[in-house]
Amino acid sequence: MEDSLGTKFLSKTEIIETSPLKEPYITCLYISAKWCPLCIPFTPILIDFYNEINIEEKLLEVIYISRDKTKDEFEDFYKEMPWLAFPYGDSRIKKLIEAHDVKGVPVLIVLKRNGEIACFNGRKDVMIEGYEAFGKWMNIVTGKKND
Repeated sequence: MEDSLGTKFLSKTEIIETSPLKEPYITCLYISAKWCPLCIPFTPILIDFYNEINIEEKLLEVIYISRDKTKDEFEDFYKEMPWLAFPYGDSRIKKLIEAHDVKGVPVLIVLKRNGEIACFNGRKDVMIEGYEAFGKWMNIVTGKKND
């Protein structure tokens, strides 16, 4: 699964090479689109969550997987996001959507460091648990039990 993520991602300014599954990160795949009525209100919530978790040190990486219909939609929506993205139309997108059996958007998938799914319902966790969701994910990813 880690191989399907690859190492080349779009940052805010350029294509960069990185391995997002390394420690200390929790890595999430954010599958979303500008045309989606549920994505519009969730994206700012996720941005706040991401910024709060990373306020002192980088602990959370999010990778945007676009389901936008056009490159202009992608660029317009992505410009608001502070995290990485798969370039629009990247061949990995279709493979990841199929591998994770994604049927709709928005979806926030939390990954283990080997690329396997730790949590498919990250969006629900963020909406219900707020910042405490990150601790829950960290316990799952590191194999620790919740106290």
